[in-house]
Amino acid sequence: MGIDSLLVHLGSVMCETHVSRWFGGKRAGIDVSVWMYSGAAATATELALHAANKVDVMTLEHTLAYESYCISRLELLLKHNITPVVVFEGAGMPTKAATSARREHDRQKHMMRGLNLHATHDLVESGKAFARSLKITGAMGRKLRRTLLRVHPTIECIVAPYEADAELAHLSLTNYVDIVISEDSDLIPYDYLHEHHDDVLPHNFDADFYRALLTFRHHIVYNPVQEVDPPTFLGNIQVTHAHAKGVANGTLHPTTYVPYHD
Repeated sequence: MGIDSLLVHLGSVMCETHVSRWFGGKRAGIDVSVWMYSGAAATATELALHAANKVDVMTLEHTLAYESYCISRLELLLKHNITPVVVFEGAGMPTKAATSARREHDRQKHMMRGLNLHATHDLVESGKAFARSLKITGAMGRKLRRTLLRVHPTIECIVAPYEADAELAHLSLTNYVDIVISEDSDLIPYDYLHEHHDDVLPHNFDADFYRALLTFRHHIVYNPVQEVDPPTFLGNIQVTHAHAKGVANGTLHPTTYVPYHD
């Protein structure tokens, strides 16, 4: 999504098709955060003003635009006899804390600019700023899960312990799903350095690379079939069976494990 001309260079291994041609009767793991982002972009101003006014999206009874966007695509899959397994993002990765903090700082900067422009009735420029401040929150995911439970109760939803990418990889490798639908093509060039234009390599590249390697090779995922707690050999990581299942089914907060009450 963020690497210029990436898809052009992947042309030799790409095939354009329609879901109805090859995937009927299959189970599809869905990286729903990308769909949520695409759907939310159309109403970035509305969501930004909700956030600025401390409006909890869970209190909104109407179906938001990003929900309709996701539901329409899920219904397309159902129409062609494809069973979706919707995977949501879980807790933030500790190894990505610095990157997440930098991105949050940038989002807040654009949010403040958008609010200032909106106050002067510059709706065009404020809309652009709000679009750059857009963030898919855990509450937005919960709102979508609640709506799906109402309109399509048979669609399976899984909240990943951490990142949806790792959960989807696990579901695919264990044949829990037959295919994975995602637009996160940036994952392909594993060692691409996209934000370090001043230095060829950062001074702490070796340590950061090793942490990234450990993150991707030893990611914690949820097994919806066995639901067991095998030894991880990752040190003092205590996630009980009840916590893991509660996070996966959306009844517990993925970071604090506090129950939701909505």
